[in-house]
Amino acid sequence: MARYAVVNDATKLVANVIELEAGANWQPPEGCSLVADTAGSAGPGYMYKNQKFAAPSPTPQPPTPKEQWAEATTTAAKFKVLEDILNLK
Repeated sequence: MARYAVVNDATKLVANVIELEAGANWQPPEGCSLVADTAGSAGPGYMYKNQKFAAPSPTPQPPTPKEQWAEATTTAAKFKVLEDILNLK
């Protein structure tokens, strides 16, 4: 079996990754193309550009309470962090 990425032609984003047997008669949905993923590196959300797959940028995570506390420089800011942690809004 061979691995393929189903790539949206307009956005160049990988919509899905599939495996097909040699000679399979399967066509991607309209507006998509099949791109061989011989390295096994593609996944949904990846970008296909310049004949390479690129992982999506990680979603920024909100700061943890410990990070918020470390960044709080005033007493009022520290109270705000405590209110947020304890849901005292």
